[in-house]
Amino acid sequence: MGPQRGRLVLLGNDTGNAGFEHLNQLAGRFGIEFLEETYPKVLGKGILITRGEGSIFEGAPEVYLVEVAPLKVSSDVKIVLVDHGTPIMALAQAGKGKVFAVGDPWVYNEYIDPKNNRAVVTNLFRDLLQ
Repeated sequence: MGPQRGRLVLLGNDTGNAGFEHLNQLAGRFGIEFLEETYPKVLGKGILITRGEGSIFEGAPEVYLVEVAPLKVSSDVKIVLVDHGTPIMALAQAGKGKVFAVGDPWVYNEYIDPKNNRAVVTNLFRDLLQ
């Protein structure tokens, strides 16, 4: 049996909808912290429609997220999606494994269908499983 190549996907949520203390205990082991705030900061529902680059956005450049917990990452963590200087999605290497983080559970909730979300998540899991 060869080396293990585990994958971990951390889907946070915004302030009031996530257990930041415990989520950050786990995420911190990989150089990632979910900030206990909501992005974008707007009155009402904070909808973020932004464009990404790289393999998970191939053929599906726009992603639709709502009331995201932004990230703070260490220098060895790759920022996969940034909006106006705010890290939104990140990928950390953990030995031969990978840890992906985003502060919105868009993969499994009502936001899977807007914009290119279904294609983005399909690309994400394709990349993670390689």
